[in-house]
Amino acid sequence: MARGAIVYQGNVVAVTDAASGYDPNYQGPGVAFVPDLFAQVGDLYNGTAFTYVVPPPDVTALQARQAINAAGLRPNVNAAIAGADQNTQDFWALAPMFQRSNPIIASISTALGLTSGQIDNLFRLASTF
Repeated sequence: MARGAIVYQGNVVAVTDAASGYDPNYQGPGVAFVPDLFAQVGDLYNGTAFTYVVPPPDVTALQARQAINAAGLRPNVNAAIAGADQNTQDFWALAPMFQRSNPIIASISTALGLTSGQIDNLFRLASTF
């Protein structure tokens, strides 16, 4: 099975796993299946490369930690978590997945002084690990 994006006029309109027997190279009028692991509905495709507009909705805790490490933010995150309430500390320590829409993510990002766009970029980066 191959994960990919259904692209129509440069816009990702669906994401699918191509079933056995499906021709991922099929292109109908204005429609193409483009193999890609990270594309999300709303992303853009220019015929050769994706522009990832939409961050993934969630990442594993390990992916999040690896992205934070890669971005050089781990000491700041550890300090913010240490100074946070017990629910936030439990979330950081025990959650198997981090959802982009979780209010605790917004709270931590505020404590770190990160913008929403920077958090989106961290989620995009995390999805590559």
